Amino acid sequence: MDTPPQPRDESVPTFSIATTPTRVAKFPPEGLHVLGSQDVHNPNSVGRQSNLQSIGNTCSPDLWTSTNEDEKLKVFIIIGHSGIGKTQIVKRYIHTRKQCYNAIFWIDAKDRDSILQSIERAAIALKLQDQNEIADTETITTRFKSWLRKPLYKSDSCYQNALAKWLIVFDDVNDPQILMEFWPAGANGSVTITTRNPTIKEPEYSFLGNPYYEKIKPFTVEGSVILLRKHIPIERREYSYSASEICRATVTAVECIPAAIVQIPRIVRHWLMDDLEEFLDPFNDEKVSSPLSVVAFLDPVRIPEGILTAPPQGLLLYNFPQTIGQYEQARMEFAQEVMRAEVLQIGAARNQPAFKATVQLLSSLWPFATTPQQQGLHKDVPTDHWATHSRSARCKQLLPHIRHLMTIFADSDKGRNKQDAQEICLIMGDLHGTRAATASMSQDLGLALQHAHPQKYFQEKHCESSGISTLKLAESSNDLAKVLMAKGQFARAAELLQKSETILKELPEYTRVSLFSVLGGWAWIHIHASHSKDAVRLFRAALKDREDEFGADDIMSHRPRTGNLFFGLGCAYEIGGDIKESRKYLYRALIQYRFTTAHGHLLTAKVSYKLALNYMQNAPTNYSEAKNFREHAAKVYKAKNIRPEITRTTYTFRKLLRLDGDEDEGRIVLDEAVRIRRSLVKDDVRDVELLHVVDFDELVPF
Repeated sequence: MDTPPQPRDESVPTFSIATTPTRVAKFPPEGLHVLGSQDVHNPNSVGRQSNLQSIGNTCSPDLWTSTNEDEKLKVFIIIGHSGIGKTQIVKRYIHTRKQCYNAIFWIDAKDRDSILQSIERAAIALKLQDQNEIADTETITTRFKSWLRKPLYKSDSCYQNALAKWLIVFDDVNDPQILMEFWPAGANGSVTITTRNPTIKEPEYSFLGNPYYEKIKPFTVEGSVILLRKHIPIERREYSYSASEICRATVTAVECIPAAIVQIPRIVRHWLMDDLEEFLDPFNDEKVSSPLSVVAFLDPVRIPEGILTAPPQGLLLYNFPQTIGQYEQARMEFAQEVMRAEVLQIGAARNQPAFKATVQLLSSLWPFATTPQQQGLHKDVPTDHWATHSRSARCKQLLPHIRHLMTIFADSDKGRNKQDAQEICLIMGDLHGTRAATASMSQDLGLALQHAHPQKYFQEKHCESSGISTLKLAESSNDLAKVLMAKGQFARAAELLQKSETILKELPEYTRVSLFSVLGGWAWIHIHASHSKDAVRLFRAALKDREDEFGADDIMSHRPRTGNLFFGLGCAYEIGGDIKESRKYLYRALIQYRFTTAHGHLLTAKVSYKLALNYMQNAPTNYSEAKNFREHAAKVYKAKNIRPEITRTTYTFRKLLRLDGDEDEGRIVLDEAVRIRRSLVKDDVRDVELLHVVDFDELVPF
């Protein structure tokens, strides 16, 4: 699930450097291994032979086929929770197979800055950058990716230029989206990724191509005992505390997690313990750990202390601090436990209460919204600490912790039960629904589709866990149908609308007004088929139901749903040639949007643009109205940086200028519209004279 990519630091000065020609790297005879601080040789490593074989089966240079354009890049993704041994597996693979590659690059991928530092080291080693050269990060990244696509090198044993066989390791990827900027698409090589984030399989990361995934499991008890014995100091291996039954009990207590096992001897020495039996004493204590143990299930970066000092109103958590004084006391107790616990990942029985408390806490704080337009617009928000933050800000602050919790949930059976699954899936479904809607408003069809699918998936998982269909499941099917309509997949959209209607009619709270969105969806399908009468009939039916429930113009519900139906009805009348009725309902949509959203909302821009076209086509002498509506739309789109809409409204402005007789200014505006369009559609280099209004309309799928 997703932490948003870190924004670039715009305060860092950049330097313009001319593109350099392809460079030929000089490699030592044994190959170029840019591994940073990583030591790939660990004599105490054991097991994992099947995992090593899987990497080799995917990433071995012997399997590369440069003629296969679709599968040039071989990608192997290792998924597993912290401490399971992901990095050690890759290190062992490199140690045993490094002679198969001419170049190996280890990239620390925990955040963007770390990736850039690793790439800079690689660029210097490849002689793509001088050590004293001042180059901006974009230039360095471009040079590195260019070399990967054409990896020319020579060495003392190879006197003529050759193409290198290379391997890149992106280690400890927290947010898969961050890799997009650095991804060597189209290159002929191998990439291995290690990550704790199971959501890397989601459609939104399709830029990774067609990778092979492998989830790493803990060691067996027998393998764990072997690993523990390897790390027990030689002088103590003869003592009774290394007896087989004690070792088995010890590794079982830490759930056979390699990172925990290798730390046990150090902890025994640090606390001056006599044997492993003394180490096991805390695991036999049934006392639940400190109330602040919920911190273990939150993302370690930027934990908001507010949620640990003042729980939301109406939420009671057992043994959770309620005052600053209680918090200070709990923090002291927690600090005393940290050193002993370290990376032991204390057993499931002790983790379960903290895991459940964290799920309930985050679920109670997550600002659920039935529709994306409700962001920051609630009139009845509670008067607690969180009410001072907009929905967007609240989501942004809580998102890293939701993703962290989701990773733990997906990686392990610790603390899992139906209630946990329901709450986590409900949050993730709501998150993807919001992001899909935001992408739709921004006219980003690809991103909308990437989030609409997981939105529906998580809502289905939530309903599977609870055994009950919900309104949100119906809405997710309806939302996905809208995105598919924008892609022209009307048959599939119709199936989803039918499914949504079936779910809604089975809900205990079902009323006719519940079907307004489904009826609107069916109406839009008729509009795309130019069946204006059927579309008008369906929109009117939906509006009648909402009028019975909320009044004629629905300006008190604080939701733009009725405005969406007015807008659709105006479009339906336009298709049928009834311009007067079309303008009437577009006006009503604009009024309803202004009451329920804001004057500068994207919805007001959408209907304003439509009204501008209406006046231009059907009242060509009334330029002032058309100009006013177009200017409002353009202002909103520029403020929100919606480039497809900026392009289209700019082109419309050119038409207005021509109608007004200003050909010179119209030509300047047309050139600007074409320039922006070419930045969006790079493969279309047609002359200005060959472009028409449809070429600008197609940029706006929604």
